[in-house]
Amino acid sequence: MRGLRSDRRGLSEIVGSLFLVLIVVGAATALSVFVASYQKQLQSEEALNHDRNLEAITVLHLRPTLEVNHTSDWGLLNFSLASLDVNPMVVTGVSLNDQALQNYTAWALDLSTGDYTTITVGPGGQLPLDPREQVNVLVDVVAGNNSSFYDRSTVLAATDYIKIDVFTALQNDFGRVFIPPTAIALVAPLETLSNSSTYESVPILDGSSSFQPGNATIIQWNWSVSNAGNVSYFTGEKVADHTMVAGKTYTILLTVTNSDGLLGTDSIPYSA
Repeated sequence: MRGLRSDRRGLSEIVGSLFLVLIVVGAATALSVFVASYQKQLQSEEALNHDRNLEAITVLHLRPTLEVNHTSDWGLLNFSLASLDVNPMVVTGVSLNDQALQNYTAWALDLSTGDYTTITVGPGGQLPLDPREQVNVLVDVVAGNNSSFYDRSTVLAATDYIKIDVFTALQNDFGRVFIPPTAIALVAPLETLSNSSTYESVPILDGSSSFQPGNATIIQWNWSVSNAGNVSYFTGEKVADHTMVAGKTYTILLTVTNSDGLLGTDSIPYSA
């Protein structure tokens, strides 16, 4: 009996050792699986961060199109995007002054031929970009969900700038801020000799005090001089107006345009 009991005790020790080995092997296997999974996750995150860091988009130009000449209403808003990445990209959204654009069309520009190819904008405003591709985006600011952008004063309300943000599938945000110029209209009468004995006073429309913050430059000065429905138009930084009649009061409107296509206006009264 004692030998049998001794044998049973030895068998229990063997079984216990086997269970201990199984536990250790199972734990080691689970640990190795966890480590492998964690390493795979780290590699995936590193690859994602690498691709994310390679992504680069720049907003090249902003070109608002006036709805009617000599007004400040925008009918279309055109801007250019350029992919600086060597990999394909997906733009998942575009916003104007922090408001998402819903309706827009895009064209790809072939730099070698100058030809444009229409790009289909996918659901949710997804726009695919090929490596090193330049794309023009045209926004109809009158129609659809962008009707609030129709008036220039609405776009610039409380901001006095235009901010374009481009969001990608890799959760990058590329943006650029465009600042409009500040127009300053001045009128300085200039005494000129009309003939050998008579002098006349000619109003000189002077927009040279207008200025542009940032990197853009003022490239155009447009004037309108109106009185009782009669309007005269002039172009230039400084121009002489020979159309004014003495004794009448005019409204002088200066509109300056910068190299980004943004406008600045100033209106003053003037008595000839």
